[in-house]
Amino acid sequence: MRTDNEMTQRAVVTRIVDAGTAEITVHRDTACGSCRSSCAGCASAGKIAVLAVNKIAAETGDRVIVYSRTGKILKTAAFVYLLPLCALFAGYAVSAIISGNENISIITGLLSFFLGISTISVSRRFSRRSDNSVCEIKEIIR
Repeated sequence: MRTDNEMTQRAVVTRIVDAGTAEITVHRDTACGSCRSSCAGCASAGKIAVLAVNKIAAETGDRVIVYSRTGKILKTAAFVYLLPLCALFAGYAVSAIISGNENISIITGLLSFFLGISTISVSRRFSRRSDNSVCEIKEIIR
């Protein structure tokens, strides 16, 4: 049963990864409602592939209803956006305190920013190996 902290989307199962996981394709809508205008928001709409928990044994080609927990999505978004930004400011601040040289502080801040991005890339690889799926297939559409 759906609760208030879940989002519902329709998707198509594109492949079965293993017994409990499937890759699904979700149509990504934009905030403007896909008006088919030439704006950047509508141009970026498309389909994205996501790994989902597949407890109901959906098969390749099945159209499904997928539930996503908003809390997990928001935590992931905060991690992806805030970690590099916090690393940038922390690297700059620590370097400014230690060296007092602004050029070195800027370089250290930028290096810290890229280290934050690298950390996200590495954590994504490890999260794919564990059961950190954001979506779960709940129903097959007949």
